[in-house]
Amino acid sequence: MPTIPKLKRAQFLGQRWDLPDVGKVTAVEPTADLLAQADRVWPEFRRESDLHRHWVWSDLMGPMEDRFALVDSGGQVVSLWCSLKKRPIKLIEGTFYRLEYVEIDPRHRGSSLGGFTVGLAAARAVEAGCDGLVLAALPTDGLKRVYERLGGVQRLPYRWQIARELIPFVFPQDAITKLKDLTDGFIDEEEEEGGVHGDDPTGRTAPDLCSGIGRTP
Repeated sequence: MPTIPKLKRAQFLGQRWDLPDVGKVTAVEPTADLLAQADRVWPEFRRESDLHRHWVWSDLMGPMEDRFALVDSGGQVVSLWCSLKKRPIKLIEGTFYRLEYVEIDPRHRGSSLGGFTVGLAAARAVEAGCDGLVLAALPTDGLKRVYERLGGVQRLPYRWQIARELIPFVFPQDAITKLKDLTDGFIDEEEEEGGVHGDDPTGRTAPDLCSGIGRTP
């Protein structure tokens, strides 16, 4: 069986988007300072009922091979996500990008930022040539609704093992392609030459991307 190629540097690093309800955001590799910033600021705004309320991003990111952040125009971190693997995982159904942890700044709940972040993870899966994206969500009804709205299907792929208390989701190829197209629709016009990219080609607006947080083991 041929070896699955390692993930290359993400094409969207350094790219800037303009979300109508959030503002301009840029994809970067999370530095220690950005992780410390999230650990200092975000806990105050997490809800007491949040299952992830004790997360410490400086610790979570330690072993992760694929690490990303979104920063706003003021340099403040507003989103973090990652994958443990150096390459997509191989399952019976094909190759999949495995999203491990994802969280947005809690002050942006209800905005498009959560869905947009999942969209960038989907874009990562597309550029890696994956057949889909898998994640295991924290067991909350809100997250289930978010991931289903974004095109995820609640099911456990054959021979993919996850913690019993988590909820498996599969985003098939058509879903990750659609999510990538949605994120591309918000590329900042001011950075693009020879074309207008600020409008979503599907006619959907930024809030339609939803918001949410999740975790895979």
